[in-house]
Amino acid sequence: MFAVAVAKSYNSPWAGTKMSLGHAVIESRYPADLLRLRRFFQHNAVQIVLSLIGGMVIIWLGINMFRARKEVAQGGKDLNTALSWPGL
Repeated sequence: MFAVAVAKSYNSPWAGTKMSLGHAVIESRYPADLLRLRRFFQHNAVQIVLSLIGGMVIIWLGINMFRARKEVAQGGKDLNTALSWPGL
């Protein structure tokens, strides 16, 4: 998020502020949701499944960033276009 804020700050001095406020609005509900679901998350099977899925997502994002580095560095493309979700 920091890297995108720095990249976007060249276009607008308010880019970081907008991103922070948007992030805060979206995540303001998470603590209450997690409190309601705490028994569910205490099960070992749930923790293992979430850990595996989270690890796979992080590896997938890292691979995509590694593959997109040439487009970003040489083509002058924005990170948003080089790292887009498949099918979007």
